[in-house]
This record gives sequence, structure tokens and C-alpha cells, in this order.
Amino acid sequence: MPVKFRTPIAKDYAATDSRFDATVRRFAPIIRQLREDPARRSTRKLADRLNDRGEHGPNGKSITSSTMRRILERLPELHLGEGPSNRSLVASDRRTPYRYRPGRQSGFAGLKQTQADVAKAES
Repeated sequence: MPVKFRTPIAKDYAATDSRFDATVRRFAPIIRQLREDPARRSTRKLADRLNDRGEHGPNGKSITSSTMRRILERLPELHLGEGPSNRSLVASDRRTPYRYRPGRQSGFAGLKQTQADVAKAES
């Protein structure tokens, strides 16, 4: 019977890497300050801003968005701040609320119409 291996996730790496925890503790106050601007809360924008400040990740290289995501996931576990944003939090931070636009087709409706046109052309 084949042995199944579980793919490690961010929590697995963060729980065993003390260098990673030290990096998270070092970045916690900086991230808290950078997150005050609601327009720049995405993991990619936070990583870019840390790279612009000359900060380096736990491996000594520049910070990628996936490394930033791991850092944000580790913050609440170390009781240093909020975790990564979820969709409802991001939606509540929007400058203008979402509005339904009646004249615009959704992507799925446009796909149905395209499929109908292709079927009509083939017959």
C-alpha cells in the first residue's frame, strides 16, 4: 500500500522555524504601522513596502507575497497582531461600496452566450 505524504503548510514551517518566529517578531510593529492605510493591506503591497524599506525575509532574501502571507498567518499565533485579511474584511474597507450594475453581463452569462453562438455556427 503506498504511503501518503501530507504537503507541509505554513503552520508546519512556522511552528518549527525559530528564525522565522524571530523575523515575525521583528516585522510585527512595522506591519502594524503599514496596515493603517486600508488601500495598502494586500500581502503583495505589504511585501513590496517592506522590500522598499530594505527589509529582508527570514532567509535573507527579499520578501515575496507568499512569505508575507506566512508572516501574517503567524502573527496571531504569537499574539502579535491580526492575521491576513479575509474577503469580508477587505470588502468592509472599500472606499466605495459594491453596487450592482444592471446593464453589464456577468462573466458566466457571457460564456453561455458564446457557447450558444458556437453551437449555432456549428449546426
